[in-house]
Amino acid sequence: MPANFRDDLIDWFGHRLAPDPDLKKGQMMGHPGYACVSNNKLFMMFYEDGILLKLPPDRYEEMLARNDTTPFMPMGMKKGMGTWVVWTRIEPEEYEAEWEIVMACKHHVFAEPPNKKKKKK
Repeated sequence: MPANFRDDLIDWFGHRLAPDPDLKKGQMMGHPGYACVSNNKLFMMFYEDGILLKLPPDRYEEMLARNDTTPFMPMGMKKGMGTWVVWTRIEPEEYEAEWEIVMACKHHVFAEPPNKKKKKK
């Protein structure tokens, strides 16, 4: 099944995130997104009608209390995947009013160490 996402969100976020030297475009599970250059870890992806965000743990419950956010549960998972959430707004510009949420996710993931490379057998 091909990944489903909104091109208008990719364009809108691209204008805001592409100039950031700490970020680069990335992809996971066929969904485009943005990763931190320092550790190559994604902090956001474009997903269906909204965006996926990897929230700092202290923001997770707060965001789930909203009516525009759900836990990310891919492929029939019974519980959320870590602190990833789906945040859906009708118009791309609606994310601007709460831009600090996106930036909190960026800073949270930026502070994580890179994944250790697995040794080849």
